[in-house]
Amino acid sequence: MSWNLLNRFIESDVFNQDPFLSVAYLSRYADHVGITYVLCSKLRRFSYDEIEFFLPQLCHLIISVNNDSMALEEFILDLCEESVNAALLTFWLFQTYLHDLAPNPQSEAFQTCRRIYNKVQHIVFNLAEPERVEKIKENLLRQNYSRCETQFITALEDISNRLVVVPKPARLSALRAELALIAQDLPSEVDIPCICPPTLVDGIPSKSRHHRIVRLNPAEATVLNSAEKVPYLLMVEVLRDDFSFDPETPDNVRLLSKLLSEQGTSRRRIFDLSESSRTVIANGNAVKPTDLSPDSVFEPSSGDLGSSPIIKTFDDDTTVREPPPLPRLSSGTTTLSNLSGLATPRTSGASTSRSSSPGRKLNSVRPGPGDVLDFSALATHMRTASQMLAQLELTSGKRPKSEVAAIRAKIIASMQSLEEQSFESEDTFHGPSPTFDMIMANANAAVLNMPPDAIGDETVGPTLNAGAGLARMENDQKTGGVQRKGDRDDPSAATFGEAWHLKKERIRKTSPYGWMKNWDVVSVIVKTGADLRQEAFACQLIQVCDKIWQDAQTPVWVKRMRILVTGESSGLIETITNGVSLHSIKRSLTLATIEAGQNPRGRIATLKDHFVKSFGPPESDAYKAAEDAFKRSLAAYSIISYILQLKDRHNGNVLIDNEGHIIHIDFGFMLSNSPGSVGFEAAPFKLTQEYVDVLGGVGSPGFEDYKKLCKQAFQALRRSADNLIDLVSMIGKESKMPCFSYGVQQATAALRQRFQLQLGADDAEQFVETDLIGKSLGSLYTRLYDTFQYRTQGIY
Repeated sequence: MSWNLLNRFIESDVFNQDPFLSVAYLSRYADHVGITYVLCSKLRRFSYDEIEFFLPQLCHLIISVNNDSMALEEFILDLCEESVNAALLTFWLFQTYLHDLAPNPQSEAFQTCRRIYNKVQHIVFNLAEPERVEKIKENLLRQNYSRCETQFITALEDISNRLVVVPKPARLSALRAELALIAQDLPSEVDIPCICPPTLVDGIPSKSRHHRIVRLNPAEATVLNSAEKVPYLLMVEVLRDDFSFDPETPDNVRLLSKLLSEQGTSRRRIFDLSESSRTVIANGNAVKPTDLSPDSVFEPSSGDLGSSPIIKTFDDDTTVREPPPLPRLSSGTTTLSNLSGLATPRTSGASTSRSSSPGRKLNSVRPGPGDVLDFSALATHMRTASQMLAQLELTSGKRPKSEVAAIRAKIIASMQSLEEQSFESEDTFHGPSPTFDMIMANANAAVLNMPPDAIGDETVGPTLNAGAGLARMENDQKTGGVQRKGDRDDPSAATFGEAWHLKKERIRKTSPYGWMKNWDVVSVIVKTGADLRQEAFACQLIQVCDKIWQDAQTPVWVKRMRILVTGESSGLIETITNGVSLHSIKRSLTLATIEAGQNPRGRIATLKDHFVKSFGPPESDAYKAAEDAFKRSLAAYSIISYILQLKDRHNGNVLIDNEGHIIHIDFGFMLSNSPGSVGFEAAPFKLTQEYVDVLGGVGSPGFEDYKKLCKQAFQALRRSADNLIDLVSMIGKESKMPCFSYGVQQATAALRQRFQLQLGADDAEQFVETDLIGKSLGSLYTRLYDTFQYRTQGIY
């Protein structure tokens, strides 16, 4: 394209309506200094919220393209100066690139990455020495937020990393004790970027109002099952739009006075739990104090087991002594000490808070009656127990196995007992309800007593390894909230956990901040040991599809998921509330009917069984509404699965929410990679017979509507195919994501081919009818893959 023609297009109204074109053309003309300058000037005309969406692509372009122009770099740095959110997100992004490029420090990409990372770091933490009082007022508020924010996220991730070495039965106890220590520093000027984004005022980032995190309730936290790492679920209470960076507000005047009084002093960093990551920013310099003792369940201040005054080493004494009991006042209540900001066990009926938002007095925040736990004593107990377990592991070879097992069991039992007394919530349901373990034990016993001829293709049968299925079901129990209306006595309903709106209301009633109008609760999963960049990229592409459909008024539905990537192996994931995996739905219904004696042959329940049980008979209004939700979401995810080539679509990675929508999660395999590098899932997308049965069967009005929606969704994406192709092309250059393991050119070429752009509108609809839906419906490959997952992993 000639410059004159390109310039006319760049100056057109079409080009200036959407920042996507500027971003896309930056990639196409990355080696042209003049065009890069013009396009970056165009980007400055768009609002911040429009630009932030493309931040991963813009940062990746700087690293992956060798260009003499400084225009894009200056644009990113100016964006960071303007928005504290952009600065943090860019800081974390370049931190991941530094890790990727570290093996080749002499490369141009590494030099560029390090230069920009250092500049962004100075912006984030305001490391330059301030020269004027006015300058201090402008930046200290942002510096305080950035410091607290990075330390808060690091502290949460540090727990996940360190729980790996803790025995599984003791992980929940250790997790909750550690969170109780972090909670001491709340409320604070922290939120969760991306997942809990600030509210822009007049579209100006510097005027953004952030959602203050006021409380973490350790009793609501739980460890999730994982093969290797230890992700955990966290409930975060926030006050919406509760703080800003305006130095003239009364709250910030008081906060500035406090921060200025502390300036230049070396004090212990908020939220920090580990010696390795402890750093104090003083006079613009990063200083690691060496005189601060560790303060963590995993790094106890009492040192190693041998130096602890309350127990002897295993080598010197065979007796395992109990960790110290919690100190109590003469009245029978535990002392609050200086920890009144921590969540109170729910048995007390109320919670306390160290402080309110700056300048705000919450007179209603007072300790409730009954026992109030001293979390410093709790932490001491947990630290000691963790030390004992670690020491036992190191010396296990010197003692009989039976003795080691007995000691280990006693220590873990002590941790669990104290954790249960401290954090366990009251029973949500009235009267006794079957627990997950009870259902599984009874059901497994029933299966073992079945006659051999009861086992078939659609019946419960033996599996080689049921671990994955059990883990998925237990995680659903902890994170999901689908419940059957008016059916609390149903054992299968009990496995689905507490409905989100009920959980939110229960937490609100026990929170000292629940009475405030801007109170809310956010559920997140903290995860380390896994690169979440591909997951976040998949969510970005799905969001693009959703926007295309909304603009085209295509009546399909997808769930927009948000992921905060904070490192090459860490991040926070938004929890999908009111959603349970299809695997858990089918398994829980199957086991419940077996337990009730209604299913002697062990027939595996179907998705339609769930719809009928949850929403009523097919002719009812509730069922029809759920069927419509399922139909519209199934059409969207069918086309998305085909276009993005989503693989590993077993029933543990497919959720159903309480309205009937289907939701896909876990995008570790997409575009060009597949499980085991074998294209076993050969169908265009997953369309099983039980999906079709929910819609009324092949030829039914519901199924015909589904086919029509698929055609509309495909046509809309075809009209905007370049949007998706360009995003994939931009992020794929020099990318470390597994989805580009076979090359970015191959991935983008195959993506373009799947849009069938050579076909006319009528032929494209026929392609959807025959080549997509026809080949996916009841696919043998899909059935074989589901059977393989069931037989080997216990995933129904």
